[in-house]
Amino acid sequence: APSPGAPHPPPRLHPKPFSQLQEEGRALVVNMFDRALSMYLEHAFPKDELLPLTCAGVDNFGGIGITAIDALDSMAVLGFHDDFRERALWACETLPDFATLDVEVSVF
Repeated sequence: APSPGAPHPPPRLHPKPFSQLQEEGRALVVNMFDRALSMYLEHAFPKDELLPLTCAGVDNFGGIGITAIDALDSMAVLGFHDDFRERALWACETLPDFATLDVEVSVF
């Protein structure tokens, strides 16, 4: 038993160790990203967006493949290095100079 006045350890909120929960959560995120990216690349690339109900690609943001561009950082962080290289190369070779585009794109 802890001595009087000693801090008590926090209660366990889950039966699994935290590191196991972290790894399971990470695997879930990677799998979800993989599915979303695969569906976009299969059904919509190089369009801006994938419409989820029809699986059709549409250009709502100037036709610059904004989903692929926006996902580049996630590809790198989550380990999708081949996809990152392919999409980054595509962006460099295909897209116009963004300074010349007359479109409004909201990203964060």
